[in-house]
Amino acid sequence: YQLSYFRNCDAKVGIIFEIANFSNTFFIFFSTLFHHKTNNTIYFNYLNRYFFLFFFSILFSTFSSKTFITIFYFHFITVTLQNIKIEIVRNPVFDIMKFIAIIAMIIGHCVNDWRRPLIYAWHMPLFFIVSGYFFKNIPILKKIKHTSRQLLIPYLTTTILIITTATIYNIYGVNHSTLEYLKVALIGGINPIDWGVGFPVWFLISLFICIITYSIINKLIKSNILISLIVIIIAFTTYYIKNHCSVYIPFNILQTGMGLLFFHIGHIFHQQNTITTKHYSSLLWICALFFYAASCHYGALDMHSVYYSNILINILGAIGGLFIVFQISSFFYRHFSKIATQIAQIGSISILFLIVHTLDTTFNFSPKITRSILFFVENITPNIAERILFTLVVSLLLYQIPIVRRILRLSKHQYIDLKTSKQ
Repeated sequence: YQLSYFRNCDAKVGIIFEIANFSNTFFIFFSTLFHHKTNNTIYFNYLNRYFFLFFFSILFSTFSSKTFITIFYFHFITVTLQNIKIEIVRNPVFDIMKFIAIIAMIIGHCVNDWRRPLIYAWHMPLFFIVSGYFFKNIPILKKIKHTSRQLLIPYLTTTILIITTATIYNIYGVNHSTLEYLKVALIGGINPIDWGVGFPVWFLISLFICIITYSIINKLIKSNILISLIVIIIAFTTYYIKNHCSVYIPFNILQTGMGLLFFHIGHIFHQQNTITTKHYSSLLWICALFFYAASCHYGALDMHSVYYSNILINILGAIGGLFIVFQISSFFYRHFSKIATQIAQIGSISILFLIVHTLDTTFNFSPKITRSILFFVENITPNIAERILFTLVVSLLLYQIPIVRRILRLSKHQYIDLKTSKQ
């Protein structure tokens, strides 16, 4: 039916959809191989057919039927996160925080006005602080293996997709610097010539180095005071090198320095049970709001380019922003638990959001979709809604594919009931 529908298209389009249908066979085979216990064979067959058509249409910009894209979105809106094995019990508030942070990241990449400091003041420190909060001091080799699966595999997957897509674009006459992408990918995702250029997945390399470094420090030193002193020295040394020595160090070492400090703060919060305390004084609220507002006023921070307008205020402002986001997430879950649980499930796959958003910012897929839906609009620049919608829809769609969940180690979670739990 699909091929007959496009019978009058040119040869290139015909070949693309031939490939799409040919891929169905392999997709169903691997879905059965890796997900042989499922009863959803027909479901995956139906879903992957639309996925391949959608992927090839945006990749080659040859499909402009608003009917197909509309059907695709209506179909996908009806897809839920059901029929996926529940494996882990966890606190939903942190996943809601991750959802808020990843949406804020997308917005921050779309704006360059007064809204950016409001986001940059807390959103990247939040990921380091939350990661530090859940840090476990396990053997180094086991930590390297576990962290590599969590962070390096998604980074490598993203960069391979970027380079492959750029190569395909070049074959079809659309100019993309494949070699430049490869260079940036090999050094950690940040362009040393233009610090504003790179891949959003640079964060994964920084967090990986941060976790391994912190694990080594914790193995060698048992005193929390001495650990704090070493982390502070590392953080301020990397800050000084970036801002006064004009030296570039690959693999995001300079970004990792301050990330290590935020990571350590998160670990201290866990040891002191600071974040999840149910009752906070009014003074703490006032301090959090004050330092967050002060950080925004001074120009906030940018961990990507190691920019801190006022480093002490920026650190306190990031902690204040974390506190505010945590309280908002906790309030939302306690009063709107059903909706909040679904949002937490989405927030738990923030790594997939990051990958899809990286591809979108690199190749501007969002405008292509808009032109497919609104075929009468010629020149469209991507806006915030388009970026968020694309990232949300494509990420949740990819989440339905078993091999994607296996590669990225994703699963649906069972959440604790905060209304009845003591902590």
